Amino acid sequence: MTSLLITHPDLSFYGGAELVITELCRYLGNHGIPHDVLTRAVSDEVKMLTPKTNYITISPSWQGRWQTGTAYAFWRYLKEHPDWDVVNAHNYPTHLAAAGCSIPTVWMCNEPPSFHIHYNGVKRPVDLFKIALLTADRWMVRNRVDDIIVADEFNQQRFSKLYSRPSHIIPYGIDYAYFSSGEGKRAVESYHLEDRFVLLHVGVFSPLKNQMASVRCLKKIIRTDPSGILILAGQGGNWYEEEVRAYIRAHHLEKHVLITGHISRNTIRDLYHAAHLALFPVQSQGSWLSPFEALCAGTPVIVSPDITSSSLISMHEIGTVTRDYVQAVQTIMQNYNDYATQAERGRRWVRDNLKWEKFCRELFERCEAVVRT
Repeated sequence: MTSLLITHPDLSFYGGAELVITELCRYLGNHGIPHDVLTRAVSDEVKMLTPKTNYITISPSWQGRWQTGTAYAFWRYLKEHPDWDVVNAHNYPTHLAAAGCSIPTVWMCNEPPSFHIHYNGVKRPVDLFKIALLTADRWMVRNRVDDIIVADEFNQQRFSKLYSRPSHIIPYGIDYAYFSSGEGKRAVESYHLEDRFVLLHVGVFSPLKNQMASVRCLKKIIRTDPSGILILAGQGGNWYEEEVRAYIRAHHLEKHVLITGHISRNTIRDLYHAAHLALFPVQSQGSWLSPFEALCAGTPVIVSPDITSSSLISMHEIGTVTRDYVQAVQTIMQNYNDYATQAERGRRWVRDNLKWEKFCRELFERCEAVVRT
């Protein structure tokens, strides 16, 4: 049977990309498929969810800009331990390490490296190194990666533009049974949300998650509806969270914005059910899963056109895709029953189409195929 090495730079925090790894490992373990995971670190939560998986952790002796130390450490390990039939690489830079070795490689491109997406030309001497990295990355992906998987048409088109080669679409799964069974009343009572119109933004504090846009939107919404409250649910503790908090203080929004910090998956599920709508003004990267998790609760969603899952949401008309968040929120508030009906249609679509079993099976089949060729 085909043996698989899954590579991911860091599993110490349980987020969306880590969820993909855990679901894949659970599938492989339940089907008796030999597999291991190579990473820098792994959390106890991830280990608990994947009891049949062996984790190999290595610590790069240096890190360097753009995680070049991690790429080198992973490459060296794979050169010294070519013990698997195929490598399934996930987040940057592990696809570079795998592509530099003799083992066939399938890259699950959750999103292209950020230095591709945000490249603005040469402005500083250090940008010359970025050009070299861009060139090396493109060459490796075009010539040494055996197969590419993306989750949606948005990513497929972006990947084709960046790398000039085709990719195969396999949409992620959503744990519909789990996210559809939340207790909104529990979150309402816990966070004192009675008689409030609740906007929910789920995600780690980051400029790319764009919490600031949600706060600015809320600032305008409460001018006409003072019952509005925005919940920012996600890990912070960084400069960007401080910037958001400073904006909240400067505009006296403390009674209208609640920052939860890192909370359990169960609490996020309850918040999806408590919210009147979920807002995802994401820029370029991440948050593919979250809008669909919200739809499992029958909660209307607003997403940026830059979020990669926007192509699916737009195609199936199960949410609002826009950059005008204030107008979108106001429209939903004024026509809530219509948008609740749309979200109910989205709930059924997620239930019927986004299944982890299907994602994992098709990904493994692609891995088997590159071994046979």
